[in-house]
Amino acid sequence: TFPVGSKVLWVASDNQWAELGTLPTEFGFDPAAIVLNGRRSNPYAGTNLDSPDDLAELERRIQRVNPVLIFVDTVGNATERNQGRAEEAKQFFKPLAEIATRRDTSLLCITHLNRGGQVLGNRIVGAVRQVLMLEHPDVTQESRRRLYVSKTNSKKPPALGVTMGGKGNEYDLDPPGGADDPKPTGRPSHLEADVAWLREVLRSEEH
Repeated sequence: TFPVGSKVLWVASDNQWAELGTLPTEFGFDPAAIVLNGRRSNPYAGTNLDSPDDLAELERRIQRVNPVLIFVDTVGNATERNQGRAEEAKQFFKPLAEIATRRDTSLLCITHLNRGGQVLGNRIVGAVRQVLMLEHPDVTQESRRRLYVSKTNSKKPPALGVTMGGKGNEYDLDPPGGADDPKPTGRPSHLEADVAWLREVLRSEEH
């Protein structure tokens, strides 16, 4: 929906410069569409967003480039703060939200999942307006993914199926895992079994 010639700004905190450099050729778009959050003298700079100077430089670059989207990829490598602690997470995310508001743009904060399929640094879920999850629920379908919204401040759209390709992705309304959002894949609950066990213990004590 963005007009031709729109730019995105990328905070490449995962050091994925080589990958970003190949995307325009592979996906067939203008290389000028991706602007790194670095400097001409050091294009590998701008990957940390902790200090006031880092944030001020980011905002000046947003003002100059006028990107339609800013990717922080990933938030875990863009800060030294512990994103599992409320105060430290607030110190990281609040300034970014204020910059997005002042510059009338959107920041996409990318994070990895843990082994249980849950978001790393869980405070990010409370800090953002929307959470989009890209999952691989069916390992027998190597190129198929499920894209869905798990949190939103507006109407939740249906999940999408994604077929990943070397020159782009194809999207459909038949996502792997079914039409509904998948159940959480974290640690299973033993509540029912625990309650049953406690009832048996209490009965035996009554007798």
